Amino acid sequence: MSKNENIGISGHLRKKTTELEVTRVLKAAKYWRLLVPVPVVMAFLMFGTGAFAQDLPTGPWKYGKIIGTYVHKVYGPGEKLPGNFTVASKSVVITATSLNVRNGPGTTYKVIATVKKGMVLKVLRQTTGWYNVVLPDGRNGWVAAGYVTVKNLNQPNPQVPKPETPGADLGTPTEKNGVVKGGIVNVRSGPGTTYPVAAKVTNGTRVRITRETAEWYKVTLPDGKEGWIAKYLVLVENQVPSRGDTPGTGNSGGDIPGEAGRLTEVRVESVGEQDIVTVNADATITYTVYVLAEPYRLVIDLNNMKKDDLPESFAGTGKWVQGVRLSQYSLEPLKARLVIDLARYLSYKVKYAEDKKSIRIEIQEPSIKGKTIVIDPGHGGYDPGAIGVTGLREKDYNLDTALRVYNLLKELGANPIITRDTDTFIALTDRAAIANNAQADVFVSIHANSSENASLNGTSTYYYAPESDPVLYAQADARRKLAVKVQAQLAANLGIKDLGIKTANFSVLRNTGMPSILVESAFLSNKTEEALLKDSGFRDKVARAIVDGLVAYFTEP
Repeated sequence: MSKNENIGISGHLRKKTTELEVTRVLKAAKYWRLLVPVPVVMAFLMFGTGAFAQDLPTGPWKYGKIIGTYVHKVYGPGEKLPGNFTVASKSVVITATSLNVRNGPGTTYKVIATVKKGMVLKVLRQTTGWYNVVLPDGRNGWVAAGYVTVKNLNQPNPQVPKPETPGADLGTPTEKNGVVKGGIVNVRSGPGTTYPVAAKVTNGTRVRITRETAEWYKVTLPDGKEGWIAKYLVLVENQVPSRGDTPGTGNSGGDIPGEAGRLTEVRVESVGEQDIVTVNADATITYTVYVLAEPYRLVIDLNNMKKDDLPESFAGTGKWVQGVRLSQYSLEPLKARLVIDLARYLSYKVKYAEDKKSIRIEIQEPSIKGKTIVIDPGHGGYDPGAIGVTGLREKDYNLDTALRVYNLLKELGANPIITRDTDTFIALTDRAAIANNAQADVFVSIHANSSENASLNGTSTYYYAPESDPVLYAQADARRKLAVKVQAQLAANLGIKDLGIKTANFSVLRNTGMPSILVESAFLSNKTEEALLKDSGFRDKVARAIVDGLVAYFTEP
């Protein structure tokens, strides 16, 4: 794409990413000219009402206000944004030994991270006494201005090497083993968020650490690829054995490709209403799990693990497990496979022991009881979301409906978690992080739709599992099933048009490590549907439909 080339924006597109100067956008067969050229980077269309830059480009950037789905107003560095914020074009250096990062500009806001002295962070915007900064993992948060010094973007940054030299020997050589923390973690081509993403890994992935800077580790992944991960996303284990040690005999956790872990025990037992299969090993376990039908069986692939001298079958002792089989599924790549034969379609959950050298597979009657479900009311705080024909703010509808879902789930014995229970702003990546850190079973984001076309109406549910992303694609069936089950209940109970399930690359769907959906309940831009969205009875219907869909997801094939 050449400079100043037009960018088409469709009614369903929620995000457009480019690092080029854009002077006009295409919408509804018309070109809408920007007031000034603007590099648009990760600019999200806030469901028809606004755009906000989530990631900072390499140079000065602009904030684009979007009305409908076209850029209407652009703010440059130093200009005032709505809500008494100012666009910034600078970085800050942390001067405190340890500084809290909060999800809003004030000490009453929740602490979401801590940063260390000497870290250099890019600034998105600022308000009195506070800077909104980009963290190494791409999230944004607020730091107090009294504990930082300002650094202009055109000054050299001694801590973050230039992205033009991704192949250089950066950092200090080291030999460590580590385990990735978090849901879905970016692996970059260099030690900094300005470097491109080279791969993605999930919680529990074992890595070998070969170099380190102040804030980043260079790692070797299980498939041999190399890249950089922010230090706070890696749990460091014991030092690898010295080169004189016998390979595989050290307590290294099996983190290095080629140094296998060994399975030490497989145990089947019945506890209450559950059948439990426990797998122990002498190294950190990483696994993939999926269900096969006709007959139903649970398959767990144990990566980089030797079966060793364990038997090939174990008798089931409970009401659900009919038998357990173990095999050395492959030698290259090294993989052991555990197959659990089930009496019928059943619910399961895999849990790690604290040292991650043991997993516990809990099998029980399908039920929503005990399931950890994260409910996410979209928008909030200074981000109102879409505004209805007569002024209903999407953020208010989202929160009220989400609280109804939360209460219904509590009544059913589920373990609901809500990303916000007041009118506050939560960054998109922080919403996903809440679910990932809780190791939630599913994630549901609640929204209301909007369009320039006031006649559009109906309800829809979004999910995301592209083939291009192996981590998400591995969950494609579960993600689609969740969307299908919830959408079926919405369509059956709301009395409005069924727009079906759709796919979209939304941040909360892309960054959650479990099946996730985004519900567009109805259209605020449609006068009839806005009236429904205001109605308490309709909100009850939406909440019950979502909960009924969740029950169906957990209890039906």
